[in-house]
Amino acid sequence: MKDEAELCRDWVEIHEESGGDVMVFRPSSDILPPSRRVRRRLELASSGAATGKAAGPNDAPVAESAGSWSREGRTLHVALPGWSGDYDISELTDDRLVLKKR
Repeated sequence: MKDEAELCRDWVEIHEESGGDVMVFRPSSDILPPSRRVRRRLELASSGAATGKAAGPNDAPVAESAGSWSREGRTLHVALPGWSGDYDISELTDDRLVLKKR
């Protein structure tokens, strides 16, 4: 499993690759294809702070909720409205994060 620092970034949920209880994320710095659905964003800071973001005016991301996160092995614990729960980290690479809701 990659270092915890790999998790600390602004992630964008990719609906086209997600399904059921599996969520696929790409870094917000990636060039993403257009989507008909608004893409949710989850920012995980090294301080343990978590921020849920939504599209605001002109599709610019705006903070929607604030909370915290922690990691225990392959489990990501998120305490954030709209995201709260435990997730199995199925994949973590430089350009992809795959979480499975427990």
